[in-house]
Amino acid sequence: MQTNTRRYALILLVVALLGLAACGGGGDAKPTATATPEPTPPALSDLVEQYKTSIVDIATTGPDGSGGGTGIVWETPTQVLTNAHVVLGAVTIKVNDPVTKGKQYPAVVVALSPCDDVALLRVDRAEGLTPARFGDSKKLTVGSPVVAVGFPATTATSGSGSGLVVTEGIVSRLATSFADSGQKDLVQHTAPINPGNSGGPLLNRMGEVIGLNSYSIRGRQAENYAISSAEALFVANKLKAGKNVDYIGLRVVTNDEDLAYEYDLPYIDGLAVLATSAGSPATKAKPYAIEAGDTVAYIDGQFIDNVGTYCDVLRSHKPGDTVEVQIGAYNTQNKAALFRTSVTIE
Repeated sequence: MQTNTRRYALILLVVALLGLAACGGGGDAKPTATATPEPTPPALSDLVEQYKTSIVDIATTGPDGSGGGTGIVWETPTQVLTNAHVVLGAVTIKVNDPVTKGKQYPAVVVALSPCDDVALLRVDRAEGLTPARFGDSKKLTVGSPVVAVGFPATTATSGSGSGLVVTEGIVSRLATSFADSGQKDLVQHTAPINPGNSGGPLLNRMGEVIGLNSYSIRGRQAENYAISSAEALFVANKLKAGKNVDYIGLRVVTNDEDLAYEYDLPYIDGLAVLATSAGSPATKAKPYAIEAGDTVAYIDGQFIDNVGTYCDVLRSHKPGDTVEVQIGAYNTQNKAALFRTSVTIE
């Protein structure tokens, strides 16, 4: 009786083992799903190699000397995106050859939007430029790793031909803005950027452009801003038609006592005019042209306390509208005074 019980238990164990083997094999059983492995992010050195003909060093000259920034080759080898503040007011614009040191190509502004801080350039004679890969900035999340790439401390005489600088960080905030900017879809991040990085790309770790680096807040640690790629491309597609957006031809920043002292500007609340574009509506204003060194205090009677307010007023008008601008400037007695002039918006 004891032997039969053991034999019966052994038969059940064998059946159970056979059943387990069948569940892991063929028959009608469904195969176990396997996860698709995540692509491996490229090494930073590989990003530099990948983008050496897609990120360009822009050199400018203007009434106040030389300057520059960084640009991103967009849809074709002749199209370059950058910040409007890099080229607004420039007399000459050149793109340094990304491979041959000292070789430069002339560039022209197709159109720009100062309030969106986006400009589209055309570089007809450049050789070997390749469009960058753009990603979807809407897929970013706070804490996502990002990489800034560009040419900090660019000058018109650099002719670098190389020297891309790469820095790493994370996304701090999304869809953010601040009063001294006309934009409302900025990506705040911690990847260090400096003058010259303006207009260069902010990349995700897969090497896709998800922003246009634009601002670094002085005196604040790791507070940097990029225009999201979704917003930058939305504006760029409008600029392809060759028409400026919300434009009177001024490069402006909020005026303050330190800035007025540094640049010998009249200390009047409003916006300090850092540059004007030749032939722009500001230079044709009547009876007074608006010049670098003036201060924009009021537009149509509204006090202009920061760049955001300035842009809101311009955006409330359509091309062809004429607005009255009160500008602060020195009078013949070398005293700060307000003057009224009229400007037509493009």
